[in-house]
Amino acid sequence: RAVVYMGDAMCRGNLVDTKEFAALMQGLVSRRVAVSSYAMGPSRNVPLLAAVANHTGGQVYVPPSDGHSAQQAGAKLARVAREIVIWPTAVTLPEAMTEVFPRTVPPLRADRDTILVGALKEAGAFEISMVAELGGKAIDMSWKVAAEPSHGDFAFLPQLVDMARRDGGWSLPTVGSEGLRETGRVMDESVAQLAKIGSQAFGSGNVAGAKLVAKEVLRRDPENPDGRAILSAAEKTAKKLPRSSGEPDLRFVSKPPEGDAADGALLRSFSEDGGDLLNSDVDRNRLIEQRLISDVEQALKQARAKMGGDPEKATLDLKLLMENVDKVVELSSETRTQLRNKIEAAMREGDRRKMLEQERLANEQARLAAANAMQRITEKTERDQQKFKQLMDRYSALMAERRYRDAEDQIAEKVRDENDDNPTGVAVVWNARTTFHIHEWSRL
Repeated sequence: RAVVYMGDAMCRGNLVDTKEFAALMQGLVSRRVAVSSYAMGPSRNVPLLAAVANHTGGQVYVPPSDGHSAQQAGAKLARVAREIVIWPTAVTLPEAMTEVFPRTVPPLRADRDTILVGALKEAGAFEISMVAELGGKAIDMSWKVAAEPSHGDFAFLPQLVDMARRDGGWSLPTVGSEGLRETGRVMDESVAQLAKIGSQAFGSGNVAGAKLVAKEVLRRDPENPDGRAILSAAEKTAKKLPRSSGEPDLRFVSKPPEGDAADGALLRSFSEDGGDLLNSDVDRNRLIEQRLISDVEQALKQARAKMGGDPEKATLDLKLLMENVDKVVELSSETRTQLRNKIEAAMREGDRRKMLEQERLANEQARLAAANAMQRITEKTERDQQKFKQLMDRYSALMAERRYRDAEDQIAEKVRDENDDNPTGVAVVWNARTTFHIHEWSRL
């Protein structure tokens, strides 16, 4: 059985806790129900949809930003719903795997891999075996696996495992390798944002706070260059700052401390020790802002060009553009307001064009309907006239043969009944009848 959910999964009331969520997932698995989702709407809780799909053997389909037709989406969801799902009933994992999340191995699908995260006691080659159910029948499966060397692209895994420990892996959104990569991307972005906070703390003179943030960045990503630069600068700067025994380590200051830092030595010392990251923070934000302004202007031109032929698609593109602008944290409030105003103006123009296009289409449809109706009337008139002519030719032939009764009964009455608005019908009836009587009187 398969369920396909279409929606945003956004709900701010009646929230489900981990225990309830686990019970729901276990119930779906016991009934062999694979839940897949089509994420739609301006705000979408994709992690929740991914967690449900991960535990029930489903998939998550997020429409691409350039749009997808309803036919393409429907075909995709139909394939997802029909895909093979294998339901594990007994799994044997190597003893070297000291921790595995989710603790209950999720179902397997033919169109994606299944992800388990955790900890290994030692590297090496291992075997994983499984008894599973496919189509109501038990099957045996096994795999030979080997630990691969560590790689910087997976620096997020320790943090992911820590998160999985909190709830046994029930919230893991790792739907296949693609889901794992997306999870890593989101976590890397959070580390980058944290590093930015550390940069801003150091720039404001909060050396102790910058040091704490840098340590957290390196805890999440030990090879992070920004975290290393901030920690190095904070530690070296802290040695130069005067400190009393009763002063707390973490404090914000409204102005630079006295001493060397008063002359700008605080930032200069960091620059000397690889602090270009922090010194270029404002320039980087300005560069991001300028690039976004250029992208928005280009997108507005494309949307306006598209409005002439497809204003509805142009309006949808503008809505997505608005979402992208709102997501960029580096924008100043003034620039954000200006961009939003431009996009909103274009959206209003798109709505106006859409209404005009709808009105044009309605008028065109009405014109076509009227033309079609007139064409049908014309064709019917021509058919009626042709039939009338054929009947009258037959009537004339019968009259010439002096078959007056046949002319009246077979032709004249039919002409009268089918052409009740034409006086000819009545005339031919009386003509045939009168001629018949005159002929009979003459014959007698």
